[in-house]
Amino acid sequence: TVIEGEDPGVSDVPTWQIGDKWIHAGAFDPTLLVQNAGVDATVGKINGDATTRVESITERTIDNVSTLVYLTRSTADFDKGGVALEGYTGNLYIFYQVDEIVRVSDLATISSDLSLNVRYVPYGISSLTQQIADITISTGYDSASETYDFPLRMGETWNTSYVSSSAWSGSSDYITPFPAPTSGANHTNWEVTSVGKPKNDIGEQISYDGCNASYELTSFDDNGTETSYKWFCPEVRYFAWSHTEEDIGLVIDFRLKQYLPVDSTNVIPNSEPGYRNNVLNVESSSTITALDSPLEVWANLTDSNGNPISGQDIEIRYEPESFSTTLTTTANGSVWAVINVGSKSDTSATTFDWSSHGIIARNGNMLGATTITLDESIVGLDLVSGI
Repeated sequence: TVIEGEDPGVSDVPTWQIGDKWIHAGAFDPTLLVQNAGVDATVGKINGDATTRVESITERTIDNVSTLVYLTRSTADFDKGGVALEGYTGNLYIFYQVDEIVRVSDLATISSDLSLNVRYVPYGISSLTQQIADITISTGYDSASETYDFPLRMGETWNTSYVSSSAWSGSSDYITPFPAPTSGANHTNWEVTSVGKPKNDIGEQISYDGCNASYELTSFDDNGTETSYKWFCPEVRYFAWSHTEEDIGLVIDFRLKQYLPVDSTNVIPNSEPGYRNNVLNVESSSTITALDSPLEVWANLTDSNGNPISGQDIEIRYEPESFSTTLTTTANGSVWAVINVGSKSDTSATTFDWSSHGIIARNGNMLGATTITLDESIVGLDLVSGI
């Protein structure tokens, strides 16, 4: 259903650049985390702004495959007064940081390190300042956690299966001992449940004055109970709203306030993403293809006016088959290659396709991407004859 705004139709995987930033109004409630640790405290919801930045683009070996990834960092300073702890009332200060490794081809999360530095200052007695915790919770996903299954469209469903492993490090006088390292299978069902302007059931919205054509992604456990929701906004290439309950007992809510893309023109941080100064676009001869079939791929490099840029080296990558080739753009700003799509499955299973994979083009730190869907019901010979 369209809540407000408009249906974005079908949206493919976006690409980021080093220095892209998103600022979200953050709120989280650590009550469950505190109570599970046996601490006698009353906390409630804590607010603060979180800034997420693309720190670098690099390669990591994942399942023996060289994989292009983003390294992102989110930081926030949260504080709240009137917090009761062991007979005192005072201010709670929390520095929050999340470092993530995100796969370029589909924005799947490879790993996440959540760090919390928590300090408590009783009113009028700063000499009794207590370092509550300085902890990092490191979580790895084998092979990846696919929140998105591009291309996105209304009503699409998929499920993800992966093994997550978590370990605590750092120090805390209140959380002792730390929970033992854990590792276990996870299964989550996802559905695009709404499109339009991000809004929750009680009418709350984001403060960013845009994203009127977004997707609401809702996750459910195997009992059909909703576990989280996230609004993905194509125009800002990221989520506009995320509401999750982490395994450690943190209920976290982030709502977009500003988007600050680099190398872009006509950006209005709280309402307009503008447009990139140069664009690297990827196209394929078909978006749906048979297993183990050849596929034509073009990468096109243009400036903001659509003029082609020649003489630039473009790498085309198709990581499921460890394919990579580097070519130089011609006068029309394009390069062309033929890849074999193979027959690898993915970790976002659906009932209507075999798998979906991203094709990446790279010019320095500028990226382009598109998604192809492998369908076992298509006869490969029909495709071969067309190339």
